[in-house]
Parts: sequence; structure tokens; C-alpha cells
Amino acid sequence: MVRHVRRLILAAALAWSPRALADASETAAEATLPPPPPPAGHHFVFGQAVPILIRRLTVGYELMPGSHHSFGLTLHGQAPGTYVPTPVKGAVTGFGGELGYRFYGGKRGPTGPFVGVSFLSGGYASAPTFFAIRPKTTHYAQYGLALEIGWALHLDRNIVLATGIGVQRTWISVDRERLSELAQMVVGDGVRPRALIQVGRIF
Repeated sequence: MVRHVRRLILAAALAWSPRALADASETAAEATLPPPPPPAGHHFVFGQAVPILIRRLTVGYELMPGSHHSFGLTLHGQAPGTYVPTPVKGAVTGFGGELGYRFYGGKRGPTGPFVGVSFLSGGYASAPTFFAIRPKTTHYAQYGLALEIGWALHLDRNIVLATGIGVQRTWISVDRERLSELAQMVVGDGVRPRALIQVGRIF
């Protein structure tokens, strides 16, 4: 009987030793740790909402080789508008795009504050009116530089919303007097503000 009591006391002492307590604490800590964050996305595919207001369809792609650096390509198609008379006369169609770089403040994909710079270019056709059967059309190129700042956040694990504002300086290859009012406003030359609302998926 005494031998069994001694064995029980020895087992209890070993169980409550500092090493055993440390192992128990580590096990409890591991059990209460939050799950690891989702992996950082290196690819960001998105569409832009603001250009829809000027009848432009825009899609883009960003490659993130590192935690903060992004290299992107954006393409757009410009629709001429409607056949309803408006205060801004004329029509403009064409295609264009941007090559850009962004620095994101977040550490896991495109998140947090960002600053970006891009080179933009495109080819367009300007007509003075929608209503002529064979309107006199002016074909021209636009090119320029843009700077923007903004903020990107995760709506869920894979969906990202990026918003921002900026400024751009553009030039055109023809005399601006040859462009319609709509073409001068949408894809003309000079300094003008810009805004962006991008919604897309990272992977």
C-alpha cells in the first residue's frame, strides 16, 4: 500500500514539474492562436466603374512580384455615345490603355494606401456629329502621364476594392480645333483630374 502511494506521489510530482507545465502552456497557446491569414495574392484582375459614365469599358491586370510593388496593364474601349442630342456635341470612338506602377502600403497583396504612376496612350476617331450620313472624321493619337493616390481594401478573402484620385497630362497628335466637343472632353489634351473605382479578384 505504501509503495502504491509513493508511486502516485512521484507521478504527480513529475506531472507538475516546470517542464510539464511549460508543455501544457504551449499546447494551450497553440490551441487559442487565430488561424493564419490568407495567402498574399500576386495577381489582381479588375474592372473600373468610373469610365462607364463616359461610355468606356475598362479592364485591367496587375502583377505583384513583391509585397508592395505592382506592375499593371489597363485596356479600354471607347463607345461613341447615343444618338440623343446632348449639350456636348460630337462623337468619339477608339481604344487605349495604360502601363503603370503602384506602391501599396499593405503587406499582403493590393491592400492599404497606394501611390501610382502610369503612361497612357490610345488611338481615337472624332466626328463632329452623330447625325451626318458620312461625317468628316478625324483620326488621332493621345498619349500622356498620370499620377494617382488611393486606398485598397479586401471585401472578402479574394475580392478587392480600390478607390483613388489623381491628375493626368495628355497630348494629342492633331490640332485640338479639329476634334468634336465630346472628343476634347473625353480624350483631348491638357491637364485634367481623374478618379478610379476598381473592383476585382486576387489570386
